[in-house]
Amino acid sequence: MPTNRPAPEERTGIRRVERALLFAFPSVIGLGVVCIVIVIIAAISGHGNSSSGIWPTITLLPEIAFPIAIILVIAYVVVSGIRRSRDSRREADSRGEKR
Repeated sequence: MPTNRPAPEERTGIRRVERALLFAFPSVIGLGVVCIVIVIIAAISGHGNSSSGIWPTITLLPEIAFPIAIILVIAYVVVSGIRRSRDSRREADSRGEKR
């Protein structure tokens, strides 16, 4: 028997794009922090100056990851603001209020 349950995004108010941005932000930050820790450990153990293999990527990744994380936060704020604006406009229209 089918039930009339609302979709998950209707229940929580968070859409897929917002959810993806919310999960991507800590993932990118975590990746940058892990790379920084690896570089610190490599420098302490004497392997930090290697310019071959994966080391250039590990060294460069935090410089890319943190700006991307900032862009993800800005994108989340914009998307969330647009959603809230649409929701409040829809709510006002359903109550018959003027904008």
